[in-house]
Amino acid sequence: GEGKRKGTFTIRTAAVFFILSAALELISITSDVSIAGRFVGGLIASFYHLFYGTLFFGMGIGLWRGRKWGLKVMLLGTILYTIEKVAYLLNKEAQLLEIERVSSQFGDLVDLVGIETILQMTNLTFLLILGCWWGFMGYLYVRRAYFGYRGQPEGNQ
Repeated sequence: GEGKRKGTFTIRTAAVFFILSAALELISITSDVSIAGRFVGGLIASFYHLFYGTLFFGMGIGLWRGRKWGLKVMLLGTILYTIEKVAYLLNKEAQLLEIERVSSQFGDLVDLVGIETILQMTNLTFLLILGCWWGFMGYLYVRRAYFGYRGQPEGNQ
C-alpha cells in the first residue's frame, strides 16, 4: 500500500517541515525582508512572504501526496531558493546590511568576532543549507518511485 513505499517516513517528515515553514512565512507576513541589498516592508515584503509561504506549502503537500507534480514542485522550489541565496551570497552589500541589522540587536557581536569572520560563517552556512537542499533533491530522485515514476532499478528502491 501507500505506506509501504520506500522513503515514506523521511519524505513525509520533510513535508511536515515544509508546511511548518509555510506557516512561519505567513505568520511573518508583515516582517521586513532583505531584497537587493536593502530592507523592504509593506506590500513587497508581504508578497515575498506570501510567495514563499505558498511555495513551501505546495512543496509540503507535494511531498506528502507523492504525486509526480510533487517532485516537480520540489525541484522548482529548490531552484528558486538556490537562485535567491546565490544572489545574496554574491551581494556583499546585502550581507553587510543584514549583519549590521542583527548586530544592532545583539550588542557588540561584530566587534567581538570581526566582520570578515561573520561574513565567512554566513556564507558557509548558506552553502551548507544549499548543499542540504540539493542533497535532499538527490534523495528524492533516488526515491522517485515514491512519486510514481517508473524505471527505477529494483536494487535502489
